[in-house]
This record gives sequence, C-alpha cells and structure tokens, in this order.
Amino acid sequence: MNANDAEVHNHYAFFLLAQGRFGEAILELRDALTLDPLSTRYISHLGQAYYFARRYNEAIGQYRQALELDSKDALVHEWLGDAYQRVGDESGALAEWRTALTLRGDAAVARISAARGFAAAVRALAQSKLERCIRQKNRGEFVPAIDYARAYISLNQAEKGIAWLEKASRQRNRFAFFLNTDPFYDPLRGDARFAAIARSVEVPK
Repeated sequence: MNANDAEVHNHYAFFLLAQGRFGEAILELRDALTLDPLSTRYISHLGQAYYFARRYNEAIGQYRQALELDSKDALVHEWLGDAYQRVGDESGALAEWRTALTLRGDAAVARISAARGFAAAVRALAQSKLERCIRQKNRGEFVPAIDYARAYISLNQAEKGIAWLEKASRQRNRFAFFLNTDPFYDPLRGDARFAAIARSVEVPK
C-alpha cells in the first residue's frame, strides 16, 4: 500500500469499516487528511467512520467541518441529519434533511415540512425514497435492491426490507457489504433472517 497516497488510505478505511475495524479505519482517514487536509471528502468520510463506530458527536463535528468548506454538499447534510437523529436532536435532523432535499431539487421537502411530528416526517422521507425508486424503475433505470431495502426498513416494513436485502446480497452491491457494521441496520440484528443475510456478505478479516 502506498502510504503517501491519500486515496489509498480512504479506500482502505472503508474496507476496514466493512470489517468492523473502526479504530483502524479512523486512523487511515486521519492519515488521508494529513496528506490532503482540505479534502471535504476525507473530512466527511472520517465523520462516516465515527458514525459507524457509534461515536455520533464526533461524527457531527466532522460533518460540520466539511460543510464549512462546502455548504452545498447534499450528501453530507443528509449524513449530518442521520447523526443528529442518533443523538436525539430531532429538529437538527429535520433541518439537515430538508436542506439536503432542497439542494437536490427534491419536491419531497414540502411533504416533510408538512408532516406533523418527527416520526411522521421520517415516514414521509422514507416514502419519498421508495416512490423515487419506483419512478426510476418505471423509466427503465436500474435501481439497486439495497435502495428498496432501506426505504422499506425506514417505513418499518421489515418483511419487505429483508426480502430486498436478500436480493441486494445476490447483487453484491457494495453497500450490502456494510450490513454487519452500519448503524442503520441495528434494529434488525436480532432477526435470524437478517443475521443469515449479513453473514453471506461478511467481509473476511
């Protein structure tokens, strides 16, 4: 591995995250930032490493730092909203999700703004993602099974979510390799069906 190549450290960090080696992934991303300290990608990816490690407040700090350099990055706003949700900051989460949708020109921002209460807003956001998948499919576009899975899981439709996760595992979508470590799937970890799927995509250590 070329120790002087920041992108090598970045890619290796995500390999480590898939394995659950969070501390090592954080160190790799810090090395990437030493080589390229103003990279908003590496700053936000370090936030992702903290997020996967369930160190949400540190993740929030990294996302904010990235947005200070590039306030128009919709994905980082979305990640920041997710981290706020994890620490119980509902208003912060909604504000960041709305900003992400606005930057993408997604009309779902109106639906979320009109929702009554945080739980209703989360459902509205998930429903909008599901409807986007359906629209893309109807246009003949390829839609990764993992996108359907995450939408259904967010809608608390675990049966459909797990069925789509099975399809995602067969597609070998790169995001499926994070089933064992992504906090998003923590509510499903007690489900035997989910555990079997996660084992099938586990990254060897």
